[in-house]
Amino acid sequence: MKHDSVYSNWDSLLNTAITENSMRETADILSDQEFSTLEIPAHYDKKIRNIIRHYRSRLWLKNLTSSGRKIASIILLLTGITFAFLMQFDQVRAACMNLFTRVFDRYVEYQYKNHSSSESRSVDLRLHYVPDGYQLAEDSRDEYEIHQSYQNEDGQRLTFTCMLKNATIHLDNERHTIHDVKIHDWDGEFYAANENNSEYLNMLIWENEFGVCILTSQCNEETMLKIAENIR
Repeated sequence: MKHDSVYSNWDSLLNTAITENSMRETADILSDQEFSTLEIPAHYDKKIRNIIRHYRSRLWLKNLTSSGRKIASIILLLTGITFAFLMQFDQVRAACMNLFTRVFDRYVEYQYKNHSSSESRSVDLRLHYVPDGYQLAEDSRDEYEIHQSYQNEDGQRLTFTCMLKNATIHLDNERHTIHDVKIHDWDGEFYAANENNSEYLNMLIWENEFGVCILTSQCNEETMLKIAENIR
């Protein structure tokens, strides 16, 4: 019992000491009334307001960026779905291919390799039909290419070239509209000039058993196909 009384007195003294220490530590703390009447220096007030304004701006920008990402993701998803659906149609696929060609390639490149087993055979191709008024102005031929050029009284030229060996050809597609054609059983492409002048000519390119052939002139497509079909 004596020990219990001692411990009880000790606890009371300890609680009293803690209470007095806490009261001394909090004695310097302002009361609510004193705090409400406290005047903060102007430069401190300005600094605090700037911190609050900066925080609100960052929070607004973060929310705006998050919303923008969500909207962009939805738009990209809908665009992808729409594009995938449209690509099921042949016309759309062809239009997309033409678009990429026009935008990214100013020139179309043709690479020709002669796989003939008889490299030394003699080739004597000639134009057996030319429009009225055109006369032969140049005719050159060797083991690598055949070149013939015709000209009329107005100075308009019609040129035929057949490359018999390996060749790389670049044709301008920036000022031409391109579509596929047939010369007998051979596939070809017709380049229709978008501008009607002597600087930009119509072009016809195709490959046959002798090499790759190019025909250029101001003649229309029907006439140029007729000329190509009569080259032998």
